[in-house]
Amino acid sequence: MDWIDRMRQENPWARYREMGSLNKKTGKRNYYTVTRNVVRETFSCDCPAGQFRRNTQCKHITRLREKLFV
Repeated sequence: MDWIDRMRQENPWARYREMGSLNKKTGKRNYYTVTRNVVRETFSCDCPAGQFRRNTQCKHITRLREKLFV
C-alpha cells in the first residue's frame, strides 16, 4: 500500500469550495462547501438544495464531479 492509500484511510474526507449563484439582495456570490468521501466516492453539500433533497445531487456537486472527472 502506497502513501496515498494510507492518507486516504486516515482522512478520507476532502473539502471543496464551490461558487453559488448571485444573491439578488446583496449583489454578492454565495460559496458552498462540498464534502467528498474519497473512499466511498460520496458527496454532500451545505447549500439549501443539498440539505432539502438528500437523494439527488445539487448543481454544485454536479459541477465539482465534472471538474474532477469522477
